[in-house]
Amino acid sequence: MTALLSAVLAAGAAALVVPPSGERTLARVSATPAPEGRTRHRAPAVAAVVLIVLTGLVAAGPLGLGASLVGLILAATARWWWRSRTLGRRRAEAQADVARACALLAAEVRAGRDAYGAVTVIASDCPVLRGAAAVLEIDADPVPVWHAAASRPGEEGLAELARAWAVSRATGAPLGPVLDQVAQALARDADVARMVRTELASSRATGQLMAALPLVGLGLGASIGGNPIGFLTGTPAGIACAVAATALACAGTVWTEHLARTPGAGGTR
Repeated sequence: MTALLSAVLAAGAAALVVPPSGERTLARVSATPAPEGRTRHRAPAVAAVVLIVLTGLVAAGPLGLGASLVGLILAATARWWWRSRTLGRRRAEAQADVARACALLAAEVRAGRDAYGAVTVIASDCPVLRGAAAVLEIDADPVPVWHAAASRPGEEGLAELARAWAVSRATGAPLGPVLDQVAQALARDADVARMVRTELASSRATGQLMAALPLVGLGLGASIGGNPIGFLTGTPAGIACAVAATALACAGTVWTEHLARTPGAGGTR
């Protein structure tokens, strides 16, 4: 029971150590917290992990230590995996939103509306243009806003829009044809990224299946009269094997997810 409690507490502490996920991460506009700020934020969680591992060792010996380490590794990996999937989904949505916004902007300009008015009109339906619309309302330049926004995951295409806008303003060239080209390029990028994600889905599923195979091995061992659970939890060698196997399976899952995510992490051009 003490070992199980150590594993649960270590898992909870590990969830605090891994960076936050999802919308809170993407909500950071451009400023990245200073390294010392991140260190201060995670220091209590790291201290909690160390304390729980030591408590498991003192209270239940090697079994408590092993259970704490297994819980820590599993929770940290699950947290990282969820964060990676959430960020990937948000990145894809942002990329599609940028492509759609540029296509609508090109259509409005092509229909005869001036570029400033087109941005203001489209911003109500395209959140990625709202910052630029607010800047245009005070007669300021939206190019720096788009360049700053392009640093966010999935919104890299706004840098192309910023360059087209800057060139048109500097040379007096019509913005409509350039916007058409930018919109078409971004649409192709979104299509390619979608195709890459679809092709890699089977590889991701295979990696997850391989990570779960050790559990099948435990069941097979028990079905033929063995006692793998007793070995893994009752002997020092078994505890070491359980920790090593958990670490290797989780490392394989993280590496597979990283390889599958890399091709679509940024622009495809």
